[in-house]
Amino acid sequence: YEGFIPNIEIKSLIDLGAHHGFFSVWLQSLLKKVKLKTLLVEPSARCAPILTQLLQKKEYKGNFVYFNKCIGNPEEDEIQFFDRPHMASSNVKTDAGELAERVSVLTERDIFQWQNPPYDLLKCDIEGAEFLLLKHYSEVLLNTKFVILEWHDQKSANSLINEFKNLNFSIIKDSSLT
Repeated sequence: YEGFIPNIEIKSLIDLGAHHGFFSVWLQSLLKKVKLKTLLVEPSARCAPILTQLLQKKEYKGNFVYFNKCIGNPEEDEIQFFDRPHMASSNVKTDAGELAERVSVLTERDIFQWQNPPYDLLKCDIEGAEFLLLKHYSEVLLNTKFVILEWHDQKSANSLINEFKNLNFSIIKDSSLT
């Protein structure tokens, strides 16, 4: 993510697809003078013990909050989630042998209760749920200054970019163009 961090004062971060919190810890290490208010959202049960331990470390305690939830349709309480042994767990099944687990759906209300907007930065690495984010979390996005979004499906890139532009976001940097 180096080179994608906006040149602004960052005080709040929503880390969607936090995995073990690497991005949040890295960003906090760059912002030595700021105690970054961070919401880590990660549906993987395998990541829960490490994220729980992370929240107990003195440098993050009280500033990092963790939700074991998933991006999805908030009209559903839970959705299927495929927790893989590597970092690309998803709500999309990619192999016949994968077993689904049920994970609670994150709501905009969850985020607004964590901290009132505006939010400075939202990092999104949610392995295929990007359009669900755009469809069901537009109020959060509209209250966020900058978004760093990772996606891999180049076929849907233009649609995704257009959806962000419809929310009045400008694309400042695109790694596919660099």
